[in-house]
Amino acid sequence: MNNDFKLTTPVLFIVFNRPNFSLQVFNRIRQARPSKLFIVADGPRANKPGEMEKVQQCRAIKDMVDWECEVHTNFSDVNMGCKNRIVSGINWAFEQTEELIILEDDCVPNLSFFRFCQELLEKYRNDNRVLSITGSNHDWTEHFDESYAFSRSGSSWGWATWKRAWVLYDVDMKLWPQFKANGYLKHIFEGQELINNEYLYQQTYEGKIDTWDYQYVFCNFVQHGLGIKPKINMIRNIGFASGGAHTEMPSIDHLYMDEETKFPLIHPNIMAPVDRRGGGEAELTEYNNINSISWQLKERDRLETAIKETEAKFNQLLQTKQYYAIIILFKSTLREKTTWPLSLYYPLYPHHLQWAYYTALAYFNLGDYEHVTAMLNVILMFDPKNVRILIMLMQTLIKQGLWDEASKTIGKFNNLQVNMSEKAEIDNIFNLISSHIKKD
Repeated sequence: MNNDFKLTTPVLFIVFNRPNFSLQVFNRIRQARPSKLFIVADGPRANKPGEMEKVQQCRAIKDMVDWECEVHTNFSDVNMGCKNRIVSGINWAFEQTEELIILEDDCVPNLSFFRFCQELLEKYRNDNRVLSITGSNHDWTEHFDESYAFSRSGSSWGWATWKRAWVLYDVDMKLWPQFKANGYLKHIFEGQELINNEYLYQQTYEGKIDTWDYQYVFCNFVQHGLGIKPKINMIRNIGFASGGAHTEMPSIDHLYMDEETKFPLIHPNIMAPVDRRGGGEAELTEYNNINSISWQLKERDRLETAIKETEAKFNQLLQTKQYYAIIILFKSTLREKTTWPLSLYYPLYPHHLQWAYYTALAYFNLGDYEHVTAMLNVILMFDPKNVRILIMLMQTLIKQGLWDEASKTIGKFNNLQVNMSEKAEIDNIFNLISSHIKKD
């Protein structure tokens, strides 16, 4: 980030019971050095033994602010739940400011995210067409060349907005029955995507989903507002471990790494939304014919061909040590989604985890150890006993000087079958860690 840049926009940081995650996000906030920081925290749940200690550890972040900063805290004594705590926290912060950059405890931002938000908050401050700015782009938009484009909706994985936009938000979605009855959703989604989104909004309206962000997107639809999406994804979501409100296992979206947006920004001349119109009638026909043997054979052949071709590309790049090209290829597979079976939510498959490993190797050779760790942690959620991945994770942690974490990883090899080569690597790492501990 430019040394001349000063973050004057207040930052709202929402935490709960995940101190390790919260600290990763806070370290990026600390690097950005906002002049004003709001910290919102929910209270522990009475039926969760040991949660109070974790909640207190998260709240202790307020004492870690070591730069000139005005700190405000809003800590609940009781557990309010995800929806009520986040909404009430944002309401509280907007009682004291007109603009906010908002981060939850599992959204690790690239440093450029803060400048991106601040510049666009200023540029569109009085443009009522624009309701939000997000740091995330998971390729649900058409390609564009500028630094950002406009979408029909926003994303809550690292975002910013104005008080003038937040006052339009309705957590109860009171307009949903009328919106649904008049068929407005058909102008936004098609096919299976329409069916799924209508179901999710109905469940949210009925209070069967404890969330606040479906209402946030719905607000954009009702107001016919625009959300700003960056060309470069600047947010890495790490919230796929036990303790997350809605995510226990990672999805395709967790494979997107945070990257740096370049300045000065290239502004678009056209404000029309560039959302992809996925899930169309042709796709719905495919879903309806999913039990057809001919369809299944056709889909199997298409998928096998796409996987073989992509695997060959990765192998060629690995052999020639074209590490930047490997990362670009991986991002391309995420965007085009040609190697996923026909699906709306795109769960992760073994070949994608294998390609994530290739990408982790590329990051390792480029010295980007933070992103190596992020990739390996996703893979280990699906394959926790993978010796090769565990060894690489320990090597990466040591490269980062995270000796305690590397030491904890040693225990994961208990009762695992390892070959002679792997045993030698593990012994070498153990000796390295032991030597370091003795020195300390």
